Amino acid sequence: MRLQASAASYHCLSRNQRKVFRVEHGRSLDLWRGTALSRPLLAARLITVGDHEYLCAIHRGDSFLKRDPRTTKRHYTIYKWSGFGFHGVIDDVALQRCREL
Repeated sequence: MRLQASAASYHCLSRNQRKVFRVEHGRSLDLWRGTALSRPLLAARLITVGDHEYLCAIHRGDSFLKRDPRTTKRHYTIYKWSGFGFHGVIDDVALQRCREL
């Protein structure tokens, strides 16, 4: 995973975007761009709970389908790296720690 400063096509701001990519025929191909399928990603941080390392993701309370950039609602989600991408995890202790960040 790497952080790359780039302007997203939906706004004019330059931001660090989390990306997972592979190199094929001398070109990099994006595999994951650090956004949720349904909610905009505000921040993410790796946390350790017991023997597990998780990604704590803080999503904006709106969705890509029904945008409200002014919302103050937040959704906290715990993900685990599966070797190719992230999948959601139910872990109450990790979720509580994520909410306290």
